[in-house]
Amino acid sequence: MKVYFLTGRPEHQRAATLKDLANEGYPAPAGAFLKPEAGGAVPGYLTCAPTCTTTQYKSLTRQHIESLGDTVVLNLGDQFSDLDGGHAERPVKLPNPMYYLP
Repeated sequence: MKVYFLTGRPEHQRAATLKDLANEGYPAPAGAFLKPEAGGAVPGYLTCAPTCTTTQYKSLTRQHIESLGDTVVLNLGDQFSDLDGGHAERPVKLPNPMYYLP
């Protein structure tokens, strides 16, 4: 089993994000995907760039993970934009009383 992190956080927050996750006990990921920033490198699989919605960015990234030969068995997220767009066998919406992204 491999763990991938896929977040809408901007690329410049990579080190802090991975450190925070490690401090919470998460294993080192097989891959960590953060949202590209204006003027930065954009992966070729993000065919909607530079105007990707969060749903497009996350579903295209899951599709990219599948193209690597992996199956996304479980997709956890606290926003519907984390889950929409397919490319996961089991999407699970986690509750988040702190904020909601439409």
